[in-house]
Amino acid sequence: MPFDLPPLAFVPMTLGTEMRVFELFDEAEYHILAFRPCSHPAVPMRPVKEVLFHRDIRALLGVRASTLDSWLHLMPEMVGGLRKLRLGERRPEKTKPTYRPRETTHRVAADCLSFMVWLNSNQN
Repeated sequence: MPFDLPPLAFVPMTLGTEMRVFELFDEAEYHILAFRPCSHPAVPMRPVKEVLFHRDIRALLGVRASTLDSWLHLMPEMVGGLRKLRLGERRPEKTKPTYRPRETTHRVAADCLSFMVWLNSNQN
């Protein structure tokens, strides 16, 4: 399979941002994140997003989705900066009753700055 990077010419860039390309190991895809300088002493560059979701966290950690899911299932306190969002909280206009409510299923989200501080503090 040939090695082709994603086309960065179509990604909008602003002054002071830097585009970084991450490989998703369990998919034949790449994930592009925009980074900007940060004033925190432990984090020189951080993503522009304020909330990182499963795909972003997986790309930054460089792990497969199954590995991240097992970490979140077995040791959720191991990953720093996590938020717990119930699946129904994002759509309050939904009026149709749920026949099988999933009370234990949460959307994976993390606060960007606290996750990056955790990530940089655990790297050697």
